Amino acid sequence: MRHCYTVVDDSETKNNYRVAKVFENKSGYYPLGKSKPDNTELDKFISDDRKHIQNICDSWNERLSLSKNDIDDIIHNSILLQHKPWLIKN
Repeated sequence: MRHCYTVVDDSETKNNYRVAKVFENKSGYYPLGKSKPDNTELDKFISDDRKHIQNICDSWNERLSLSKNDIDDIIHNSILLQHKPWLIKN
């Protein structure tokens, strides 16, 4: 199953971004990092610097040899499955 990484807004902390993993043919996304951050430890998957989080995603997607079109297809497929699951062909 193909997957990619993308930037998502972190709904729990104001003005922050998070790395999320998206699977093809699976609805939704999976945020990385701690659900309850420890103030004494840096969570490298969340930041108020969107560019920093985007760089992490770009680097990991590059290691997976994913093109921009591949990433768009995986994310689109996941969104489509979330909203119109009957349109996805297995």
